Amino acid sequence: SGSGGETAFCLGDSCGDASTTGYRTVVHLVILTWGNEITWNIDGGIEFGPYEDNSEYNEELELTGGDHVLYVMDAYGDGWHGGYWELLDCNDESRLGGEEDGQVDGAGGEVGFTLPFAGSDCGSGVFLAR
Repeated sequence: SGSGGETAFCLGDSCGDASTTGYRTVVHLVILTWGNEITWNIDGGIEFGPYEDNSEYNEELELTGGDHVLYVMDAYGDGWHGGYWELLDCNDESRLGGEEDGQVDGAGGEVGFTLPFAGSDCGSGVFLAR
């Protein structure tokens, strides 16, 4: 909801060395309680959430290669109550976060990651329109 925002883009030769290869990335969420307080986004983009209690979600995204930031938030500021996030690669293998490392405390935070994921065989990617 709302209006405004910003998006970076390039056209034709002005793209230089910018990556135009897309990588399938899945944000897997396990929501236990207070799902109505939980939201997240990547690189400050579209905000996902809130969610239903006692549920799991897989949000599939196509992201360009390079550095990204996952922002995880809790509106009340008391964490995700045992719920967690994890990032999965194109083979649905966990690459970041998970049941222990994907816990969210307080109002949330941010986690940086780079695509393609190190050690993943998802390197070929999908070429995005330029």
